[in-house]
Amino acid sequence: YTPGGVYEQTSFSENVTIFKEPQLSKVYLEAYNAEIYGFAFVGKYMEKPPALTVCAPDDSRLHILTAHGDLSGGDSDVCPLSEPLLRPSGFDYVALGHLHNWGGLKKTGGVYYGYSGCLCGRDFGETGPKGAYLCELSKQAGAVSCNSTFVPLCSVYYAECSVDISGCETDGQAAELVEKALVENSLA
Repeated sequence: YTPGGVYEQTSFSENVTIFKEPQLSKVYLEAYNAEIYGFAFVGKYMEKPPALTVCAPDDSRLHILTAHGDLSGGDSDVCPLSEPLLRPSGFDYVALGHLHNWGGLKKTGGVYYGYSGCLCGRDFGETGPKGAYLCELSKQAGAVSCNSTFVPLCSVYYAECSVDISGCETDGQAAELVEKALVENSLA
């Protein structure tokens, strides 16, 4: 988020919250009994994440963090995160952005987390079906359960398929082998 940037110049509906500060803040969604937390990148990099401790009573509310962050380990200038940082945070679920491939639903301590991936691949570095993951969270007696289902959103996607065309004498023969490989690999 930058002053004068796209998120400040665009009108959003009332049900959209834009986090504008680098510190953790939250909104309460009464209809879902959920507190949604987030923070903003206010520059190109964020070498250190904000404090991620939710000081909430052990209540029936869901505590969900939405964060652009790098949980891949090592040094990162894109909000480096780690399981040891998430584990005592008090969040029930952490919805991560940064990596463009879904890494599966994971859990550390009592905190579920996962990368959503991207809605549509942008190049051959982002192959395969893309979409979003619908996460269903419930909380009873302080215990959280989370189920995740992939929802494909992009009807066209990038894929890689190797085909040996060394024995082909014409373009037509090569095209037939490529077409056959696409069908066999469910890519056509």
